Amino acid sequence: MRKILLIAPNNPQTTRFQMLTAGITMPLGLGYLASYLKAAGFDVSILDNSVENLSVKEVIARLSEYNPDIVGLSALTYAVPNALRLAKVVKEFNPSITVIMGGGHATALAEDLLRDKSVDVVVRGEGENTLLELVICLSNGNDLSGVNGIVYRKSNENIVNPCRELIQDLDSIPFPAYELLPVKKYFLPSSRCRTNRTLGSIVTSRGCVFRCSFCSRGVFGDEVRFRSPENVIEEIQLLVNRYKIGELIFWDDNFALDRERALKICKLMLEKKLNIVWSCNNRISLFSEEICRAFSEAGCRTINFGVESGSQAIRKQINKDFSSQDIFHAVRLCRKYKLAVSCSFIFGLPGEGMKEALETLKLAIELNPDYAIFCILVPMPGSELFDQAVREGLIDEEKQDWERYVTLLSAAPPVISLGGLSRDDLMVLQKMVFRKFYFRGRYIHDLLLRMHSFNDVKVAFRGIHAILRHQIAAMG
Repeated sequence: MRKILLIAPNNPQTTRFQMLTAGITMPLGLGYLASYLKAAGFDVSILDNSVENLSVKEVIARLSEYNPDIVGLSALTYAVPNALRLAKVVKEFNPSITVIMGGGHATALAEDLLRDKSVDVVVRGEGENTLLELVICLSNGNDLSGVNGIVYRKSNENIVNPCRELIQDLDSIPFPAYELLPVKKYFLPSSRCRTNRTLGSIVTSRGCVFRCSFCSRGVFGDEVRFRSPENVIEEIQLLVNRYKIGELIFWDDNFALDRERALKICKLMLEKKLNIVWSCNNRISLFSEEICRAFSEAGCRTINFGVESGSQAIRKQINKDFSSQDIFHAVRLCRKYKLAVSCSFIFGLPGEGMKEALETLKLAIELNPDYAIFCILVPMPGSELFDQAVREGLIDEEKQDWERYVTLLSAAPPVISLGGLSRDDLMVLQKMVFRKFYFRGRYIHDLLLRMHSFNDVKVAFRGIHAILRHQIAAMG
């Protein structure tokens, strides 16, 4: 029987401030891959080094103990260098181990990753069927030419196989292998944490119909596929009953995209008497009073909106199809139904100068959400803006310092600027905007009123501590 070790690499030092406020949640992608392989009879283990933080020596000890035949690595862009370092450790431990990489970055830049001789195969796109077929093929010693969805090296040449079709019936995929994850070690962003209960994560759909220019859709594509409400509730019951999860984050790009399905999930949560607090992401243009009321009644406590810019023209340019009036309306609905509001904003978008940046700050202060996240644009591989930057010669994808692809609270200037502000200007601007928003008298007053428990104080302190550390580091 083939033994497969799936690894999430440790996060780099460039994310040290981001992790303080953004949290670390379950690597559901690896969880799904593990459950899919286990269902087919393979021996699978997961090492989530983003929370385990094992040293190289400890990783080698884990390899020696488990003795895998195949190692799969999945990494966000900023963790790719650490993933490649781990790949090298694996190959030095045992050169016969097949090293596979997957995920969003791997999907966008598969051949770039194969320049590293420690990587044997790259999986592009949705991974379950591809990885299973690949593992079976490797186990039987067959040629890889028939495995759709991979890029691999053969005689020092990269072979790009055809793409694989997406899985249409998401209910057919087993729930993530939570039993292989250190469930109690994960924690939510300060902007979403509402309890001190054990945290769980869930995804109830794949794909996104919207085409935000800064977003990468390479893994799950433009077609949205939904899990049934009954299937979603079954997983939540598993998390609550077996793993004692008390707070849940829905990672869907737009949880209310299918209004009737979202309402049915809320109805079933009430019928099943699931005592759980949850948060989700929603698009402003899809939000309604009916949705807001149902979410609140079913245990939702925080809604995250991607506002991005205070400039209508810039929002239109990045394919955000809503007005400032729509934004204020959504926030007012959340206030009415006692839902906390988290709004994200991006500086450095194409067409943005200081005037537009200050419009964004003005809008954030007028909205006065419970939490505001101010990011600097980093064009991620697979996004329209990344492709534009490559075409214009602003990015050489073979010579990138991927550890600097951090959008929130980075201690280093962004890799490029696509707007009218310089990279250094953007760093100064981000620092100033965080001060202007969070150190206002009104915000501090409202924050104190929202504190009802020691956990509220602890979470608020974690977020403020991260901002203060970033302020001091940026000064240097």
